[in-house]
Amino acid sequence: MEQPTAAGSKGIDRGRAAPGASRYRRAVVLVVLLGLAVQIFLNARAWLGGDQLHLLNLGLDLAVDGELYSFAKMKDGAGSVPAALLQLLVGLPLMIWPDFHAPLLLIGLTHLAAGLLLYRTLREA
Repeated sequence: MEQPTAAGSKGIDRGRAAPGASRYRRAVVLVVLLGLAVQIFLNARAWLGGDQLHLLNLGLDLAVDGELYSFAKMKDGAGSVPAALLQLLVGLPLMIWPDFHAPLLLIGLTHLAAGLLLYRTLREA
């Protein structure tokens, strides 16, 4: 519906949503809830292996002892991966919840935030 604007020209009424908008919104919510359910299912079945145990030990060193290393992991050939970002990403959630699922929860929350950001960006386009 067109309504007059301050300049006297006709503008588009943005007060109502398009007819398919509520169906689109329901579909987005359904996809997010389905993704959340799959992530909860997979996290419940998670187990730890070699590399995960090493990262968990690094995170526990930060969470329990407060030790932050200047490297995160050793490379296969020689040297190490610089910076302590991996240790922070694993150790900070372990400080809040001392369970090996805590880093997975942080990863899930960042995925949800990225999805919301994408949804808002696409909605405005």
